[in-house]
Amino acid sequence: MNIQELCHTGSPTQQQMAAAFDALDPVGVDMLVGLWEADPGYAETPGGRLLVESGWWGARFTDAETVDPLLFQSDDGDGLFAADLLRVLALIREGAQNISARRAEVETSAPIGRVRMIEYRGVVTATLVYDQVPVLDYLRAVDNNTVIAAVEGRAMVDRPAYALLRRRPDPPAYAGLVSGERFEHE
Repeated sequence: MNIQELCHTGSPTQQQMAAAFDALDPVGVDMLVGLWEADPGYAETPGGRLLVESGWWGARFTDAETVDPLLFQSDDGDGLFAADLLRVLALIREGAQNISARRAEVETSAPIGRVRMIEYRGVVTATLVYDQVPVLDYLRAVDNNTVIAAVEGRAMVDRPAYALLRRRPDPPAYAGLVSGERFEHE
């Protein structure tokens, strides 16, 4: 069973996800540039439910030094905004589920991550390195428009959460915007 099937069929085990992840190709930094929407179908993968329930929309990779890994849809549904990871985590710990409704508390204009090539499970691949917390998102390609992230932190070694992201066309209003500015999406 491939990783996309696993993400959409019940609750795969860590071992099943790791084996499927290991079969994927590594990702280069340049491939990631653009806007990526999270597929909520991965909610039943290890660790996936928390992100889906928070309302996480996806990520924006501007270049290797400028990554907005936490994009949420605005509460009115007409755009996206970048969120600060520490503030989002604090709200989740309080039990908040709709992060978009708390936009004023979490929105940021600063990127909170960068991409580096790092070895993971024997393969060098593009990896999102968060600025604020010891968490790494190791990325592998399903195809040119779909990537899987194995998300590991200090407390999650050998038990990563997984996220499936699909490339989305950059909306016209996105071109030239700096990190954190509001933009409309399709």
